[in-house]
Amino acid sequence: MKDVFSSYFAENDERREKLWKECFFVFDTNVLTSIYKRSDDARDALYKVIQSLDERLWIPYQVIFELLGNRASIAHAQAGFYSAAIEELKVVLDNFDSATRHPFLSENLHNDFFKVSSEVIAELEVKRDFHDARMIKDDVKSALANMLSGKVGSRYSDEQLSKIVKEGEARYANKIPPGFEDINKHKGSQVFSDVCKRFGDLIIWKQVIEKAKELNKPVIMVTGEQKNDWWDRHGGKTIGPLPLLIQEFNDEVGQDFYLYSHHHFLDLANKYLEQDTSSEVIQEVRDAARNEAIKSAVGYGFVDVTMDSIEANVNVEWEDILFEESEVPLAHNTSLEDQVYLRRARKELMIKISALVMNRRMFTSVVRNRSRKGNSGDPEIAKYEAKISAINDEIIERKRYLALLDSRIVE
Repeated sequence: MKDVFSSYFAENDERREKLWKECFFVFDTNVLTSIYKRSDDARDALYKVIQSLDERLWIPYQVIFELLGNRASIAHAQAGFYSAAIEELKVVLDNFDSATRHPFLSENLHNDFFKVSSEVIAELEVKRDFHDARMIKDDVKSALANMLSGKVGSRYSDEQLSKIVKEGEARYANKIPPGFEDINKHKGSQVFSDVCKRFGDLIIWKQVIEKAKELNKPVIMVTGEQKNDWWDRHGGKTIGPLPLLIQEFNDEVGQDFYLYSHHHFLDLANKYLEQDTSSEVIQEVRDAARNEAIKSAVGYGFVDVTMDSIEANVNVEWEDILFEESEVPLAHNTSLEDQVYLRRARKELMIKISALVMNRRMFTSVVRNRSRKGNSGDPEIAKYEAKISAINDEIIERKRYLALLDSRIVE
């Protein structure tokens, strides 16, 4: 039976050890772009793994093409998080910047609060400027250029890409992995580069298979993908990579294939590659995967989700929010670890909603006071009203997210 259905028995211990010993490794785009988003410790851990793999690491051309195309916007987005935090803290400080109205603080506490807050703002500004500067002077790009020298595949010609696009249309129509969930990406565009983005996962897959044929070696691929066109999921659990992927790779190459999430790979690399990535870093990467999956499912954040897709999936099932784990967090899972994570996420969300409500109250008060003075044409009123409207929209989205969290917290 195993020899006929080998793709369904990929997580056998003996088979796993053989694979880790003989394979070469491939990192997906989202693993490399995660360097911009993670802590210095997580960045250094991945750098160390990349350097230790040496000739056993190979990166498809399409991965680097996507990395270089997205890196500036990712860096700018990280700077935006710091800018938002700075503005939020300044709004809080404004609420305490008066000795003649509530809320009152003692003079000593008031001075200490403003001193510490000013130091926090100064550090946030340094980090914001650092991430913004990465758009031009990019330390990640430079580091990867050195570490990946000689390890990147060749570009496909337009003729080769056109063939993959044609094949991809048939594959996606029949839900043959990978990438079929991107079928609506840049839908309707006739621009060739946009069409190729729709089939980016398939292009990477073809390049991996081609390299494996050349080397006649098995492959371990590391990804941050959460979509169901990569993972085999049933009953709220992720079994592993889709058997169809393993089968196609085996049919084409005659070798084994396996897919790991970023955090699962780091964990196993400690065992099989003698790495020493800390449990804190692994947990950071794991939590990030959870957050990205939640954002992807509820349209919350800057992942590839449009308002149309949100409206089309208003009744999204929580089971659709899945993670590459043997036990899938948040999917009717009552384990202590996942309940702790849910409660922590809920607490952080409540703090954020409270801050938004406070900001809305402050801006509403400003508009009311200016209107009472007869300044109906004051351009500042329109500016504050726009801020109030934006805050209302954000509160609605965050409360929607809160309802999803509440539905899975076990009392």
